[in-house]
Amino acid sequence: FFQAEDGIRDQPRARGLGDVYKRQVIITVALVAVGRWLWGIGPILAANEPNIVDQSQDSQKANTQRAGDTRLHQASRRAGLERLSDRLGAEVPVGSGIIAGHVEGLGGDYMPRQHAGEFSGLTFLAKSGQSKANSHAHGTSRVIYGPKGLAPGVSQVHCYSADHFLGLGYLRSGTAHPPVRSEARVFNHSWVYRNVISVGDVLRRADYVIDTHDVVMVVGVDNGRDSKVPAILSSAFNVIAVGNWTGDSSGGYSVVETSGRCKPDIVAPGNQTSFSTPVVSAMVIRALELADTLDPRRQPQRAEVIKASLLAGAVKPDGWRSRENKPLDPHFGAGRIDIDNSFSILTSECCDVGQSTPPSVQHGWNFSSIQRHHIDSYPFTIPRSSEVSISLVWHRRVIGRPSVNKKTNTTLWMSAARLADLDLQLVQIGLQTPSQVVARSTSKVDNVENIFRRTLPAGQYRIEVIRQDGSREPWEYAIAWRYKSKDLPVARAGR
Repeated sequence: FFQAEDGIRDQPRARGLGDVYKRQVIITVALVAVGRWLWGIGPILAANEPNIVDQSQDSQKANTQRAGDTRLHQASRRAGLERLSDRLGAEVPVGSGIIAGHVEGLGGDYMPRQHAGEFSGLTFLAKSGQSKANSHAHGTSRVIYGPKGLAPGVSQVHCYSADHFLGLGYLRSGTAHPPVRSEARVFNHSWVYRNVISVGDVLRRADYVIDTHDVVMVVGVDNGRDSKVPAILSSAFNVIAVGNWTGDSSGGYSVVETSGRCKPDIVAPGNQTSFSTPVVSAMVIRALELADTLDPRRQPQRAEVIKASLLAGAVKPDGWRSRENKPLDPHFGAGRIDIDNSFSILTSECCDVGQSTPPSVQHGWNFSSIQRHHIDSYPFTIPRSSEVSISLVWHRRVIGRPSVNKKTNTTLWMSAARLADLDLQLVQIGLQTPSQVVARSTSKVDNVENIFRRTLPAGQYRIEVIRQDGSREPWEYAIAWRYKSKDLPVARAGR
């Protein structure tokens, strides 16, 4: 298990960026890991210190906090949170009532500095036992929690060390036992493992938890544009994998558990993915609080709905591109997170399958189930030339039950996985001419599809969700969309 902390280290003296401090650990649940942390100095965490708890000079602490506050403000503006706050005022959700999970470090070294003033009113529960204060855990935590964090309404955080989380503490990888149930509804993972024995078991357990426990896991990809998509946890199907704001982070396609899948899913403010990831976690926390107030019959709290609303709401930077069989940009994913757009989608009361969207409604979403070889349609009318963004999300399913190997008389946890094949297309409905497909997203390996057009002519259209596989079981999916008329201000990805 290797750490590359990029300037934040626990040895007595921190050297320059890029130095690597390595230590190897064997995880005691038959999971031998060889990996690396996603550690780095990002725009949210300005400190370049061996450990936050060792800072003794008040002025040094004050400078660090001021720099961090400035960068949090910048992240809030870039992520669309300032526009959302201006629009909703005192009614804007802040994460109240949402229990978060925060995974960092190794056993004995994974907790933030709990009694820091910036975390007043917040309870951190040490789920992996006693721990000293960890500088990286502190830095990623202050992005989300506390009065100045991006989700200041959170009052309780369940903290895990990464090895304990993968092992007996939560996923229980390498055992015959199912994952543990937790009160946490969203987990932040600002770390990666590069290579892990039984990587398939880890990823399938993560997908199982997200699908069956309805948990959202927000995980970072690696730093550096030339780095590969990490095995754990960003290669799981059902997670929200996060890259950094400029796309200078690992991307392209997965190399484990079905190669060629698009990752990351989205990017967020931060020069290092360690600090882009908690920005997305904070936005998910706010979205979950909002979802708790919406009509429960539409199931807005579902992890697929939250993810689809984020992807459809994302703003495309210059140079963003996708292909028909590759739904996301290799490094930007669906684009740059814009929580104001995503909230506009979630608060829309439109639409059910087959229900026409009124021309005045520019946002919509639905959570539904589709049978094999079936097509679900969502008609809508665009009164003027518009920018259009549509995202479709569904989960990989994992069996998830104990099974006895008769040859060895040992019990194993069955993690066989299956995935429906859904396509997405946009059809222009002809009034005097035949209808025609104007855009498709048809990946054979991903569990997301995405359509984006900067300019779509006025007219009548329908979104089609097409199920291609022949499995008899119905499959749940979430679809989200938005359009913005070209004569109205269009949100652009900030610099």
